[in-house]
Amino acid sequence: MTKHTFTILAFFAMTLFMYTANAQQGIQLPQPSPTAKIVQTVGLSTVTVDYSRPGAKGRDLFGSLIPYDQVWRTGANASTKITLSDDFTFEGEKVPAGTYALYTIPSKDKWVIIIHKNTELWGAGGYNDENDLFRLTVDAKESKEFYETFTIEFSNLGFADAMIDIKWGNSVASFKIATEVDSKVMAQINDKVINANGEVDPGMYAAAANYYLMADKDMNQAIEWIDKAIAANPDAFWLMHNKAKMQAKTGDYKGAIATAEKSMEIAKKNPDGDFGYIKNNEDAIAKWKEM
Repeated sequence: MTKHTFTILAFFAMTLFMYTANAQQGIQLPQPSPTAKIVQTVGLSTVTVDYSRPGAKGRDLFGSLIPYDQVWRTGANASTKITLSDDFTFEGEKVPAGTYALYTIPSKDKWVIIIHKNTELWGAGGYNDENDLFRLTVDAKESKEFYETFTIEFSNLGFADAMIDIKWGNSVASFKIATEVDSKVMAQINDKVINANGEVDPGMYAAAANYYLMADKDMNQAIEWIDKAIAANPDAFWLMHNKAKMQAKTGDYKGAIATAEKSMEIAKKNPDGDFGYIKNNEDAIAKWKEM
């Protein structure tokens, strides 16, 4: 081998090495269907959805690009994933804490929602219904608003539940998720208020009372606790407003109106503002006067 030939071979070897190295490193480009992650607190738990968001781009969607009555990855690229920090129910079906793939079968009037245990698939390739945790069927709804970009979002958030909405084009499919809250909160109230050792912080009384109001529990007990919180902070007009609502729930509208009027009087004098409690009290008083 001549020196010239060796030099040429060395050049080609170096070129091949550099090409391979660059190919391995890759070139980052914008994704046609960008990835997204949404994290939502529901009750005391967290729900995370990881998915890709294709655009309509003038295409006919369901019944064309996305065939009816076939398993769909519910987005683009890898299958959509949903992660639950605690046990949930989806439309009443139990779903243990963990990560699942979310598949769907769209049709004109109904959507089948599939919670699937295999999270390693790329799209729906290799999908096997033997790995379904369960399926549920929901109504397909038509939206007046056109969703150009595929969207999964949470709506109608309650203190222990929410709706998950799947939207693309003019199509919407929704299902309800719920988690256990009461036992978790009551365990804290029992520990820090009911069975507490020593003096209870007024803030704990307020929190316990407000939960009883929210969960529609024993209003007399809630009033007893909120009174202790107000005694420690007599200018807490927001606590007085909540006490008024508790009184109204017991049927004591006269007492509720008197407490709301006192709350409103203090709120008007607060140098930092009333934070909307003047109107809240006015509205409540007007309502209770009709009872």
